[in-house]
Amino acid sequence: MLVKTDEGANSVYRNMTTFLVEKKQGFGEVEPGLTVPGKIEKMGYKGVDTTELIFSGCRTSPDQILGGTPRRGFYQMMDGVEVGRVNVAARGFGVALRAFELAIGYAQQRENFGKPIADHQAVQFRLADMATKVEAAHQMMVMAARKKDRGERNDLEAGTAATASRRNTRSNASTGKPPSPKDAWRRSAPIRRSRPRNGRTPEPSGPTAISSSLPRSARPWTRTTYDAHFGRS
Repeated sequence: MLVKTDEGANSVYRNMTTFLVEKKQGFGEVEPGLTVPGKIEKMGYKGVDTTELIFSGCRTSPDQILGGTPRRGFYQMMDGVEVGRVNVAARGFGVALRAFELAIGYAQQRENFGKPIADHQAVQFRLADMATKVEAAHQMMVMAARKKDRGERNDLEAGTAATASRRNTRSNASTGKPPSPKDAWRRSAPIRRSRPRNGRTPEPSGPTAISSSLPRSARPWTRTTYDAHFGRS
């Protein structure tokens, strides 16, 4: 639980502390002052349950501060966001790669003008563009993950990897659909799995959400603007 604490620091980001709050399994009031209403029905990401935590009069102690040091809450949360961005980049890359594989298979099997459409230069251009986007998403994702694994700061790399992966996924899912209208939107078509029911592909929750709070002069993101805005050194 991330809370705002009055520690007297000159920055709001240095007056946040993370507490570990234990609870029992189940729904309802699982602990005094802590209620878990129930699962939230979602359109996607059904492999992970999502719910709310409602705190009302919940009390904790300094012994439950994450890391034992107060005022580090914002940085601990941002560290988690960086991991999440790499996760989003990896998922986006996987969807983009699968869309590319399905597009190749379809292009090799479907014939037009007496030969597979994969032999037509216009189709080859599209497949080459898809391959380039898959490789770019993979390289950016791996670079961000390796920096995180080495314990280095990777906020810029993770943010750009997640954003690029999202865009490349959306592009490949659209480019890879079969040329025939009757095939493109069949629910049984494998390529449909790369385009969720709401028409959206994995979205990075970190970079876009945080950048929207920045003044326009602080975009595009750089480490200098990031540090200036959040007072991070």
